[in-house]
Amino acid sequence: MRTTARVYRSYEEFEREELRSSEKLDTTIDDMLDELFREEQDFDAPGRGRRNADDE
Repeated sequence: MRTTARVYRSYEEFEREELRSSEKLDTTIDDMLDELFREEQDFDAPGRGRRNADDE
């Protein structure tokens, strides 16, 4: 499948189109950020060990 990139004439046009397309989502940006924060704070999740000295 071949896709073509959209070329915007101005930042305002880009912003308007992005806002229009984001309104179609079933979630809000606040919900997305809350989910990311919950994932980062889930210390019991598999693969999340203690930080080592290199991480600090």
